[in-house]
Amino acid sequence: MNLRHVANGALLAVILAVAAVVQHTSPGDGGWQQPIEVTGTVGDRVEGRNIAATVWSAQVAREVQTSDWTGQTTGIWVVVDVSAEAVVDEFAARLGTAQLVIGDETFSASERPDLDTVYRNSLSVGIPTRGPLFFEIPTDALGKARLQLGIDSDPRLDSLLVIPLDLSQLEVRDSATANDVQWGAE
Repeated sequence: MNLRHVANGALLAVILAVAAVVQHTSPGDGGWQQPIEVTGTVGDRVEGRNIAATVWSAQVAREVQTSDWTGQTTGIWVVVDVSAEAVVDEFAARLGTAQLVIGDETFSASERPDLDTVYRNSLSVGIPTRGPLFFEIPTDALGKARLQLGIDSDPRLDSLLVIPLDLSQLEVRDSATANDVQWGAE
């Protein structure tokens, strides 16, 4: 065997090793488009690329009320008091993603309360909008949850604020009253 064959064999081995490393360390099919998660806790301001939010509290009730809406359900309501604002730009800035993830299930914020919720509200830079998010879930779904908030309805390739909530620690009330949406309130 001559030196040229040995060098070619060694080069081939190096190329295969590099290819194996690239294949095993590259993101999978969905990894290229995953949101960039920013985690926080209740009471803390959590900030992403163009969204900042603070989750103030959460409550669980069989019926919810605002000043001009009453929500009844066969399940249970999770009401989250949140303030949100844009950070950099107001163009198309709205709270487009508001999800409660419990186990393998994802529940989007209810649109039933219409203007009595901050869901899908426009966001302003430096001026928080505070109000409730309403999630209608089955009564047996109370457990550890993740609240996910994003600037758009498709948070891929953007910030996704994630706040863990332990719903099993909350008292289930017959009725809960949520505050009206307030612009400029923290």
